[in-house]
Amino acid sequence: MDKIEIAACKREDFSKKKLKQMRTEAYVPGVMYGQGKEATALFVHASFIQEIIYLTEPKLIELNIQGVKNDCIIKQVQTHPVNGMLLHVDFYNVDKNKDIVMNIQIELIGTAIGVKQGGLLIQKMKTLPIKSRIDNMPSKISIDISNIEAGKTFRIQDVPKDPSYTFIHDSRTPLFTIKPAKAKV
Repeated sequence: MDKIEIAACKREDFSKKKLKQMRTEAYVPGVMYGQGKEATALFVHASFIQEIIYLTEPKLIELNIQGVKNDCIIKQVQTHPVNGMLLHVDFYNVDKNKDIVMNIQIELIGTAIGVKQGGLLIQKMKTLPIKSRIDNMPSKISIDISNIEAGKTFRIQDVPKDPSYTFIHDSRTPLFTIKPAKAKV
């Protein structure tokens, strides 16, 4: 997993006036919490967050709060429902010696035999929650679908195993199905 450094400053003034001023200057209020550490209120520039929240692959963030570096992931982002402006961001401080759960994108590689024969690929899950240590967390799960025939369902149990992480869902959970082409009458 790639690491990105983001600079932040502690939020010490909690007045509405200061909040409005910081938002006008394109700063987003946030909080860093987790791993037994006291929650820290902070501000981070919106451009740093916007780069990260729209990426498909997860990133480890080295949050630099006035010289103190913390390994974090973005846990939650709040946006304005009309204009999409960033309102608040939660950073979760991770411990490299403990497992965490993250949603990882599923990447389908190739074209299924069933699709070449006129079938329809129906993807039921785009991401999978995975439990792992942050250093072993994959950036994506790649699945070769080129040998999947029409009428077949690909389940979590069919994903190639990797001992560095575990899937949270039941192994029988379907990821995608190849629906056969309808016969012409």
